[in-house]
Amino acid sequence: MYWFVRPPYLRYAAATLIVVFALWIDLRPVPREARLVAREDIAAGTQLADDLFEPVAVPVGMLPLVVPEGVAAVPISRGEPLLAGHVSIVTPPPGWWIVRLPLPSGPGPGAELRVILLPLDPSLAPEAVPGVVVAPPIDDRSGFGDPEGSVAIPGDAIERVAAALSAGRVVVMSR
Repeated sequence: MYWFVRPPYLRYAAATLIVVFALWIDLRPVPREARLVAREDIAAGTQLADDLFEPVAVPVGMLPLVVPEGVAAVPISRGEPLLAGHVSIVTPPPGWWIVRLPLPSGPGPGAELRVILLPLDPSLAPEAVPGVVVAPPIDDRSGFGDPEGSVAIPGDAIERVAAALSAGRVVVMSR
């Protein structure tokens, strides 16, 4: 009779071992390391210092170790971890402002650019404004990069550059 067949004790034991192993993997402590996050909002161009950041424990290998030396290449929000793309070793000249512009591939930090502002009236000549690359665009081979980089622009031309940028009338040229 079928009633007298022995229960599958080996299957029960194997299933129990699998569940115990899965629980052990899931509940074991994860090794952690300290990484820096912003204490407050940091504007692009701000000189980075240790007091702007606080250490937070994250799983090992989750974030790279970045030292806050140089200036902020992009705005950093409160609570955002410090990444290599946030830091630029190029300090803009005094009185210059940092703006995000679509950049051609190739120019690195410190490269000189020409920012061409195209007028609304085609009969007028375009205006050329000097620029210095503070942080180049992020070039990711997987296609998830950022085509914009941070560029320092003279303070007397920042309004014209912002107006042309909002209208889509900016061309950036590099050597």
